[in-house]
Amino acid sequence: MDRREPEKECLRAAQAGDLERLRTLHAQDDGLLQSARSTSKGYSAMHFAAMGGSIPVIEWLAVQGQQADEESPGGFTPMQVALEYKRLPAVRRLQQIRDAVRRGEPIDLTSKQPPAPKRTPVPDTDLPAAAPKRTHVPEIDPPAAAPKRTPVPDVANPVPAPAPA
Repeated sequence: MDRREPEKECLRAAQAGDLERLRTLHAQDDGLLQSARSTSKGYSAMHFAAMGGSIPVIEWLAVQGQQADEESPGGFTPMQVALEYKRLPAVRRLQQIRDAVRRGEPIDLTSKQPPAPKRTPVPDTDLPAAAPKRTHVPEIDPPAAAPKRTPVPDVANPVPAPAPA
């Protein structure tokens, strides 16, 4: 088994919003949350939870010591990742957690946030038929001819008249 497999599984569970799996992994190795980082961007479990938009996972990770404003090596915070993936309720919750930590207040876990939407696959039968490809695009208006321009004489460098023969 790959030695990074528990870290990868932790990150996958955070993104999928699988809080029970995260709790199980944390119980097996309490340092896993701090060491788990993606190899490509250096994202933490909090970044992946923000990517998935799972507010319960974000709150649990914050209680476990994950920072809501931790920057990846590329300079991205979980809030920026949530914005990139359009997880606006997660952005708001990350802001609340960040602000509470900055003020030295405990993280309020009683806030009523809407649950992250479940992503279910759409069956192919519900998809509309693909539009036929257009092979010819008619020209709507041909471009107008450019107006003739009269040359302007160059006063600074006059052209000498041809010499008589």
